[in-house]
Amino acid sequence: CRHEATLVAIVADHLQWHLDSGLLYVADHPVGLDTRVEDVMKLLQIGGDGVKKVGIVGTGGIGKTTIAKAVFNKLRLHFGSSTFLANIREYWKVPASRTQLLKQYAEEILNDKVTPIHNVDVGRRLVNERVSSRRVLIVLDDADDHANQFKELAAMNLNFASGSRIIITTRNESVLSGYQGTGYRPNLLDADQSSSLFKRCAFQNTPQPQDISSNILEKIVAFAGGLPLALK
Repeated sequence: CRHEATLVAIVADHLQWHLDSGLLYVADHPVGLDTRVEDVMKLLQIGGDGVKKVGIVGTGGIGKTTIAKAVFNKLRLHFGSSTFLANIREYWKVPASRTQLLKQYAEEILNDKVTPIHNVDVGRRLVNERVSSRRVLIVLDDADDHANQFKELAAMNLNFASGSRIIITTRNESVLSGYQGTGYRPNLLDADQSSSLFKRCAFQNTPQPQDISSNILEKIVAFAGGLPLALK
């Protein structure tokens, strides 16, 4: 009947949204990324009990968000719900953007693109009603020390089922105390990794031009100090 066909279409669309919507762009040239992802995976202790929180801490441009995206893509389908809340520090400055961020959190944690969430209060109620027994994966990207972030997100219920995992990226190590998380500090790229990343970005996998000497490249790479964003 028409009702059943509509219901099947809604369920199919819902499942496809769950499978496809969370895959994030990571990097064109993921030099040194695999090792960093492995480090974070070990700290997360996937498969272990309890709610584990890991904070990726470091200066801007060191690759915190890139690492978090790669880990998220690797793990997201192993959890009942997952969400990646990007650029929290910037969004929190604008009330409308802050509300949209919290609504995104509620929709993705609920795995529900059908039920209308018109405001944060509705999202908070639905999360508290439905998610207490669900294993979730949450990434809070670029959090800072703004107390309201913790208050609002906690109100949306961060007390999830055993096995849930939360990743925070931040420049401020004191932020982790608010989440009681384990800190991970990615190392700068070494000389070989730095050279590889710079060449891939500069020459796009083509041979190094003959009029650019290796000495010049070494100086440029050294000046970047192993910081991935500077090399890019």
